[in-house]
Amino acid sequence: MKIFISYRRADSKYVVDRIRDRLMEAYDEDAIFRDLESIPPGQNFSDVLKEATTTCDVMLVVIGPQWAGITDEQGNKRLFELHDYTRLEVEAGLANKKILVIPLLVMNARMPSIEEIPASLADLRFRNAISIRNDPDFTPDMQRLILGINEQFPSAGNSKFQPKKEGQPMDAEKKDEKGPVGSARIKGDQNTFSGNVSSGGIVFQGGRHKNITINQSTGPGSDELATLFDNIYKHIETRAPDPNVDKEEILETVQKIQEEAARGEKDANETKLTRWMDTLNKIAPDVIDVALASLGGPVSGVTAVLKKIADHAHQQTQS
Repeated sequence: MKIFISYRRADSKYVVDRIRDRLMEAYDEDAIFRDLESIPPGQNFSDVLKEATTTCDVMLVVIGPQWAGITDEQGNKRLFELHDYTRLEVEAGLANKKILVIPLLVMNARMPSIEEIPASLADLRFRNAISIRNDPDFTPDMQRLILGINEQFPSAGNSKFQPKKEGQPMDAEKKDEKGPVGSARIKGDQNTFSGNVSSGGIVFQGGRHKNITINQSTGPGSDELATLFDNIYKHIETRAPDPNVDKEEILETVQKIQEEAARGEKDANETKLTRWMDTLNKIAPDVIDVALASLGGPVSGVTAVLKKIADHAHQQTQS
């Protein structure tokens, strides 16, 4: 079995690194194709991509917050360019009925609307997407993805991946002793409730032998964090071209900050956040200004940590 990972480097490179590493734990390294790392030196880039996208069994389309919105130097959306590699990859996957195309939503991204993608990619919106969240949800999300692939391709069941053993059945009313986050198995039709549950959520209903998942984003500052990075990405996309700074460098730095911040106040590494925020302040101080403007009101959790770091970086610029 061959798996092709389609993604935009400026949109989700660092998340894709983790996804690829986890897939390599489950399958042979040669089974995973990911752009430059999988193309031998001297080979024609276009020819290799064409062969890989038409002969793979599974195509993972990694969609981050800027997947559909990244523009070229003239301000044109790359996804609408006929020769955009990402567009060509996904078009090839969707055109081949033998290829299982799975959209992976990362960094709190949503599925693009029909207006945000070319007509040739419209079918992508009808493919069942999987959200790959940051820790502590990264491992169970990847486990769900790998199990789903193995169900579609039984031969992959001989891979190195071994799913974690489930606990003993218990009543749905029983809560995890460690707190509100837990899971429960209901006897009878073998429906499984799992995910982060505290005070409600969204239920995706299944039938016999189907999974029913309840997910809810929790933690102080989660909404503030989403709003913050949404404002930052919008600003970067409308930012005037700077001959001294590559837009991809700005986006990659912001992605590092977002990925680390998504770990939460207790687990996020403040030293890393400070280093990346300082880098961002040096190459694009206007982005720091946008961040501070977005964090002008009362904030909590990891968002408060980011505000403190951004404010310190801003003061260094002023001094």
